[in-house]
Amino acid sequence: MLQNANMAKTRREIILPAAGASYWKSLGQPSHGLLYLGWGTRRYGKNPIPPRLHDGWTYTVITAGNPVLIAGESQKKLRAGTVLLTGPDVPFGWMDEDSSRSSILVWVWIKPPAFHATETTPRTCWIRNATPETVERLKRLHEETRQEVHSADSHSCELLGTVQIRLNAEFERAAGRVRGGPDINTQKIQLALEWMRRHLDARSPITGLADYLGVSAITLQRLFLKETGVPPTSMFLDLKMQAAANLLAKPTFTVKQTALTLGYKNPGDFTRAFTRFHRRNPSEFLQVKRKS
Repeated sequence: MLQNANMAKTRREIILPAAGASYWKSLGQPSHGLLYLGWGTRRYGKNPIPPRLHDGWTYTVITAGNPVLIAGESQKKLRAGTVLLTGPDVPFGWMDEDSSRSSILVWVWIKPPAFHATETTPRTCWIRNATPETVERLKRLHEETRQEVHSADSHSCELLGTVQIRLNAEFERAAGRVRGGPDINTQKIQLALEWMRRHLDARSPITGLADYLGVSAITLQRLFLKETGVPPTSMFLDLKMQAAANLLAKPTFTVKQTALTLGYKNPGDFTRAFTRFHRRNPSEFLQVKRKS
């Protein structure tokens, strides 16, 4: 928590960025509660921002560079992927090395965030590191906010209200306050296994599964190796061969029917895959099964 004992001496204003920098500023007190948006490249070395108080709550995302936050008597060098929340009674500003460039996203809202009261007093100033996925979502959310204020209509007030709700959720995630449910990688593995069980007849499971989870094939491979110790192709084959054994155990299912059900064009391909996996062909497997 960063505070400034000389708050009363600090002016309350939003200092606009240098000429050519991107920003949007509300005229007066808007009904939707959004006071200011800032985005794009900043050169705080050449155009520093002296500490100021704001009329609202400032949400900041550093997307590139290493700007220096000035808050009270403290200075802190931040890095890309940092998210920052500052209350209206926290004077803060920015500086940097002369030749350095940073990229930022900023929202200033009148309404306080819906975090736990002890975490968000008007003197709040907390800094967290966000995941690359969270930063990407925040980029999209900022772009959505800009589009809304640039094309305002009778629904903008309601829609911008939902933007701050979503922004609060992303900042809470960055702060590690996520309640209930397994971690995200565990959830992805669970979703992947459910998808595999529903698509045992898939002939290109990795392509379909990566698309379903919204990740690349390489990311999918890394996820499975990290969380299960085996690649997704091996996991898929394991589930497929378990299903094959269960189907063959049914009196009405032939080898050909089992092969077609599991996506094999040729029963011979299925027989070879089954034999490699179970160390016996389907006929031998059935004999052992019936004897047991």
